[in-house]
Order: sequence, then C-alpha cells, then structure tokens
Amino acid sequence: MKVALIGTHATGKTTLAYDIASSLKKRNFNVDFLGEVSRDCPFPINEDTTKSAQKWILLTQYVREIEKEGKCDYLICDRSLLDNYAYYIRKFGESKELEPLILEHMGSYDYLFKVPINEKYLVSDGVRSIDKEFQEEIDCLIDKLLQRFDIHFYDYADLEKTIEIIERGR
Repeated sequence: MKVALIGTHATGKTTLAYDIASSLKKRNFNVDFLGEVSRDCPFPINEDTTKSAQKWILLTQYVREIEKEGKCDYLICDRSLLDNYAYYIRKFGESKELEPLILEHMGSYDYLFKVPINEKYLVSDGVRSIDKEFQEEIDCLIDKLLQRFDIHFYDYADLEKTIEIIERGR
C-alpha cells in the first residue's frame, strides 16, 4: 500500500510521514519511507528552479517509488508527483510531455493526505524557501491540480484519524 503526504513545502509533511511510518511499524507492519527528493537535487530549486531541476525531481521521485513498491506492506512518501509538478507549473507552465506520466502515476497511490500550511514550519532549513507568498502559490496550484485532475485525497487532520483511514483500507 502506498501513501503520500501532499502539499507545499514547509508544512510538516516529513515529520508527519515519519509519525505515520512509526505508528504502522509499532503495529508490526513492514514500512518503508521515501523522503523529499528535491533535497538531493543537483540543480537550483525553489523560486530559482530550472526545467532540468524539476524534471530531475519528478523522475527521481518516480524511479525511487518504483524501486520501493512491493517490498513492504506500506510505502510512506513525503510527496507525490503531483505536488512536485506544481513547482514546475509555477515557473514554466503546464507540460504536455510530463502530464500523462504524472496522471498515470497518481493512480499508484492508495491514499493521499493533503497537509495544510502551518506557519510554525516555515523556517529556514538551508534548503527550502521561506517566502510565504511562494509557499501559498504552490499550495494553491496543488489544490487546482487536484481539482482539475479529479484526484481523491483526504485533508490531513491528525495521526490517529490518518492511521484509522489507512488501516481501514487493508
């Protein structure tokens, strides 16, 4: 089963993803975690991103998910291809080249949980932008993509409710 936390940067997705993974491990499930690949990107990210950077991020996420799928009961992803695509759209507009891949791959997630903006997480970590306007633009683009592509997701509420939803689907 594959679960992705989606949303803009600096919302606490990583912390929540670790919490979900830990909770499932405590229930004796085999769990793997895929962190945000943009931190490994060899090209500029955030507001100064390039097409090469965004394609690298999208395709690396895609490959790493494929590598991990089927090797565990649960794969917890600290992103999906859709939210990565929002960064691409903000800078370069829609890509008829990338969209079919993204749409096909979005069907591989069993659950998507959208994490809302939480100002306490918008702090400098040396990697992600701390520009609130940029963060809000990406969040709005993600919402538009979810609606445009009619993708089902849950609003993240709390850990126990999330685990309950995930376990119900087993």
